[in-house]
Amino acid sequence: LFLDEAVEERFLEKTSGRYQFSHDKLQAVFQLSMKKEEREQFHLLIGRQLLNHTNDIFVYQAAVHLNRVNKNLLTTSQEQVHLAKTNLQVSRYCEFKSAFLESVHFLRKGLALLNSKDKWTANFDLTFAISEALARMEFIMGNLYACKSMNKEVLNRAKSDEAKNRALLLEVEVRVAANELSEM
Repeated sequence: LFLDEAVEERFLEKTSGRYQFSHDKLQAVFQLSMKKEEREQFHLLIGRQLLNHTNDIFVYQAAVHLNRVNKNLLTTSQEQVHLAKTNLQVSRYCEFKSAFLESVHFLRKGLALLNSKDKWTANFDLTFAISEALARMEFIMGNLYACKSMNKEVLNRAKSDEAKNRALLLEVEVRVAANELSEM
């Protein structure tokens, strides 16, 4: 009923059974009128609903909304880990779309969601996958210092020869880019 009134007043538009703000400015005003806690609850609700879809765009939007929420509002550590996995998935989608800066953003958010004390023991595979992807994306973005730092962690934590070789290859690429080959 409320949504239909908002459509009548042209605050919202209804297309294909979905509601959206008729203008970005209306959305901004709506969000600014909410208290921070209400806004975070709103993003949490929207993000959780969007995670029920498998479409890349919906999963991307879910991550956008859930990343705006204080991680303490995520009810369990499993939910935080699931969001970290979602951020890794979305970062790959962004990389595929050549949105490299966004990819870095999602990877950093993913790492931040994992418990800093035991992320390497409790979630090794996920932490390694995010860290390895972040090192590569930092290189693509030209952030050689950040790449070196993350890649050093990846190299130190790598369990397989294949993973170590990927990290060493990236180290060579960074040194070539920074004209530091003589230091190897």
